[in-house]
Amino acid sequence: MLLRWSRMRPVSTMTFAPLRTLGLAGALALGGCVGDDVSTTSDSEGSTGTTGATETATEGTDSTTSSGSESGSGTATEGTTEGTTEGTTGTTEGTTEGTTETTGTTDGTTGGELCDAGEGVSFTFQLMPENQNMIDFEVDWMCEVVEVTAAGESGVNLEMACTDGDEKVAPNPVLFVDAQPVTELVAFTPGLQLRMIYGEVYPWWTERWVRLETLGNGDLMLAGVYGSSLNVSDQNQVFAPYTTAYVDGVCAPEEGGCGTEERLRLTFTRGGDAPVYELLDDTFDIIDGDPGVSTWIDSATAYVGQPDCTDTPQRWFSYGMVFDGQE
Repeated sequence: MLLRWSRMRPVSTMTFAPLRTLGLAGALALGGCVGDDVSTTSDSEGSTGTTGATETATEGTDSTTSSGSESGSGTATEGTTEGTTEGTTGTTEGTTEGTTETTGTTDGTTGGELCDAGEGVSFTFQLMPENQNMIDFEVDWMCEVVEVTAAGESGVNLEMACTDGDEKVAPNPVLFVDAQPVTELVAFTPGLQLRMIYGEVYPWWTERWVRLETLGNGDLMLAGVYGSSLNVSDQNQVFAPYTTAYVDGVCAPEEGGCGTEERLRLTFTRGGDAPVYELLDDTFDIIDGDPGVSTWIDSATAYVGQPDCTDTPQRWFSYGMVFDGQE
């Protein structure tokens, strides 16, 4: 169960550590290797919201068959998956708030071709001052952009003035974002009113998520996940209005540090007759319009068979979206 920061102790009396950037390699070191043993599998996210335009959609519960199709239930969107598997389908594990995972098992290897090398894509983020007590939390704050400043060669610091209910959050929280290709967060002008959802959990490693949306209409401005599922939060749908899913059997597996791994393809759709956008692990694209939404797939990998390392998630996703006016 997630603890809200304000319920652990009043925000106004919290003592924060000095601001510093948390390298995500440090978080990965807590858990060793990352990946998963999957057949054709999908995660989906359900909520309402829009991207930096005006369209509103909802996302629902997805289930997947080995033929590579998804069907939505609940609040209704459909995504598609592609790929073939060798093995048998397995069990279904449910999560809360309209999100399900259908997982399969494979013996040996999955299909796919030897994929081209990745593009050197990266997307990392961290809320500062960082959490020091390693207790699961999720905050939901109303914020106003103060300024965006450069941080190193490819990073930016987004400083915001935020309130948690009637209390002012002190000091001002700063969301650090480092991406390749670089984003300058040009749409985040001073005075922009935002709702920020940010959380972290600590199973045997660190997982985090973030969502920034405009106040009032809920337009998606920025979203990111770093964890063992496509939507780490069990209370909020981070990438709404997009339904996200992953497809295996695309790339031939290769040996990694903790076993045999394969690269996955992620799909994004608004549902209905909307296009399905597909991005492979370690790729970048601008999707859904002109200007569109910059989308980074830093990592989307899974194990074929059980990983050889202990305290290791079976799959790993690190990806983000930013509405930054790029064409």
